[in-house]
Amino acid sequence: MHCSTARWTSALAVAALIALPVASSAQTPPPAAPPTPQTTSAAQPSADPKPADAQAQPAQDAKIDAAAAKEHLSQARDTGITKTLFGRIRQHPEINSRNGMRRSMAERTAINSPIQGTAADIIKLAMIRISEELQRQKLRTRMVLQVHDELIFEIPEEELSIRETIRELMQNVVQLNVPLIVDVNHGLTWAQLK
Repeated sequence: MHCSTARWTSALAVAALIALPVASSAQTPPPAAPPTPQTTSAAQPSADPKPADAQAQPAQDAKIDAAAAKEHLSQARDTGITKTLFGRIRQHPEINSRNGMRRSMAERTAINSPIQGTAADIIKLAMIRISEELQRQKLRTRMVLQVHDELIFEIPEEELSIRETIRELMQNVVQLNVPLIVDVNHGLTWAQLK
């Protein structure tokens, strides 16, 4: 048996944060036929073209981040709740508290919940899609652990090609305004995965 790990290259929460203010609703792609394995290795950099104004991008992202934080906080103060990109609700009963410490904690939670919650929603959707695909193909590969934005699998030697399918499923689980790039590593033990 081999161990394999699949994780988003950049923090999933960052991708969720950038996607939140500009995406009005999450759209998942329809189920597609299993993708054909690619010959690109995980160590090779992707050939994504860089925009001409790449240096201006961090400043623009910071403005979007601040605007998203303000929007989440305002929504929480008005309604007492925040929502993830997929509509999952978290209540913030202390958001208008007179106690400054409780109110501050609720404000931090209100800003963070849509971001971390959306990241959690995305990994759960990926886990469901991967599980369905493993069952559909009647494979012995098992998803054994999730750690934040990383999934750990036990894969028999004869099924190692499933790694590319796992990568494709994770990268295409949702369509956001930012790409979800996945690194896949493998080894004979969990310690060899890093």
